[in-house]
Amino acid sequence: MARVRFARRARAAALAASLVACAGPGDGAAARPAAQPSGSAAAPAPTSDTGPSAARGQRPRTFDASLVPGLVAPVPARYEDVRLDADLGTKGGGDLKVTSCTQLAEIPESSVAGMDYASFRDLRVGCLALRRFAASVPATRSFFPERLTAALVRDLPAEAVTLVSPEDLRRRRSSRAPLATYEKGVRFQDDTVGAVVVTSAGGDTRYHVLARADFDRDGAEDLLVRTEWSARGGRGTGTDLLLLSKPSASAPVTVAWRAPLDSLSTAPAALLR
Repeated sequence: MARVRFARRARAAALAASLVACAGPGDGAAARPAAQPSGSAAAPAPTSDTGPSAARGQRPRTFDASLVPGLVAPVPARYEDVRLDADLGTKGGGDLKVTSCTQLAEIPESSVAGMDYASFRDLRVGCLALRRFAASVPATRSFFPERLTAALVRDLPAEAVTLVSPEDLRRRRSSRAPLATYEKGVRFQDDTVGAVVVTSAGGDTRYHVLARADFDRDGAEDLLVRTEWSARGGRGTGTDLLLLSKPSASAPVTVAWRAPLDSLSTAPAALLR
């Protein structure tokens, strides 16, 4: 696996970001006006490059830096200023030092050693999340609970899973069924660190809230969720990125956006073109 290294300060900052990112207001039953927590440093104050800072009546954006391997916290306002501290092995037997998302975007996947490809993929997904976060703005209201729960994940549409194949995704979308009924025998469980674990016959999927902000600029808070899938018996793994939207108290949660189907073979810099 990749030799991803964190500096001591970066690890501490990432943990602090993680703890604050998990702290959201209210229970999601109705819109909750924004409240700026005192001393919060979970997300950097956005600059004019990524949107205005959270003002009165707005909710501060949060990003869980601990979920991006090698990310040097705190998260900067500009995507171009993101710093990484990771080493990847190359197929030629060398080591490649990765220091930024912009540098990562220029690394051909064909040059990465097979044993480090999963980490290379995770870094790309993390950089894509950071790019989306840099373009987000503070929300004025939220209809999501303060933390992700098994009850919420049960009601997500069946397409809210890690991409396994385009065919599987098409079947899930056309079913219009929730995760809880799309497959038989699926179990949903909250874990102790704010994630939700979904167990099915094919494997386990962990759902983490990576960021909270208004990504589609409709005023309502969205959740940027990272999913991590591992096949039963260790036959495969996958990572994906989903944007969950709930614009009103009565509206169902929908998948408003997901990482493009070619996100594992296309650098983040090209994904939003």
